[in-house]
Amino acid sequence: MMRVFPSQLQKGKARISRDRWVDYHYGYFTIALASMPDISFVLTATVHGLGLAPRYCTSSVVRSHDSVRGTAVARALNGIEKAVQLIKERRNAHVHRGELADFAHTDETEDEFVSHIKSITFIQSVDCRFVDTTFLKLGWREVIRTVVPRLERQSRDVSSAVVPLFDALLPHFVRRRDLLAPFDDRSTTT
Repeated sequence: MMRVFPSQLQKGKARISRDRWVDYHYGYFTIALASMPDISFVLTATVHGLGLAPRYCTSSVVRSHDSVRGTAVARALNGIEKAVQLIKERRNAHVHRGELADFAHTDETEDEFVSHIKSITFIQSVDCRFVDTTFLKLGWREVIRTVVPRLERQSRDVSSAVVPLFDALLPHFVRRRDLLAPFDDRSTTT
């Protein structure tokens, strides 16, 4: 999504600059990845039949349940939480404190090149044209070339942490499915 910037967005009253485009997608990406633990807790509670409303499917409640505590499921949930720890901090700053999930800041440092390109783009957006747009487009191409692989790496890391949860939940799901099959209306023929 972030790699393609539709040219029509730069025109008209409600024009969107490249930095706002990338900030939006980066924020969306951050929120989506940071939500993985919460989704995993709801999935675990559902598969284990814990009878919890989604809002009560928190880390401490789900992981401390007798059917989860000390199992491969609990270890997988820990792995997911660990995989998104830095992403979740970025999300919390974005959602709870109103700070942008700024792609110029990696989880450890600030990328000065990205910060400069963002500043130049902002200045250009207020009609103070001091940098040729061709150079600015080349700069954004380089930003995308560096930011997207970082996001892809984070996505792979989270995906790698989610797979063990599915592996650990599958036997529980199959057992529940088999127990409920005799009561399923679709399993009987009329």
